Amino acid sequence: MINRKGGLMQKTMRHPIFKWFWIVAALELIAISINMFYAPHAVAAGGATGIAILVQEVAGIQVGITTMGVNLLMLLLAWFFLDRSTLKRILFGSFMLPLLLWLTPEINLVTDRLLAIIVGSVVFAFGVGFLYQMDASSGGTTVPPLIFKKILWL
Repeated sequence: MINRKGGLMQKTMRHPIFKWFWIVAALELIAISINMFYAPHAVAAGGATGIAILVQEVAGIQVGITTMGVNLLMLLLAWFFLDRSTLKRILFGSFMLPLLLWLTPEINLVTDRLLAIIVGSVVFAFGVGFLYQMDASSGGTTVPPLIFKKILWL
């Protein structure tokens, strides 16, 4: 049911508990796309997690650890350019995504590499889209677009 003040989803997203729940759900979608579609096929789709997948293939360092390192660099940028409430959500996402990457099993759900890339991209996009809707981020390379959004009033 939609009224002038927005739909049910918009109303629940305004409540702090639900907002944090949706942020965790969006981060889990990203973790699922990485651990169940990209990483089993050694696909580095881009961003902090793409860098992390490459580092894992070359050096054997876990995806979550490298993701955390890149996220720390992006947190520094967020500290200087974004407001404190957005920074809190980015901080939460920056630490929660590596944790969810560690908790989400790396399972090869799809044997066809192209299909894995397509499905993984769709799942990843939904996760990032939900985060942007809430002015949140998983850290990493999703921070610069939030900075551009603030500076350019997009």
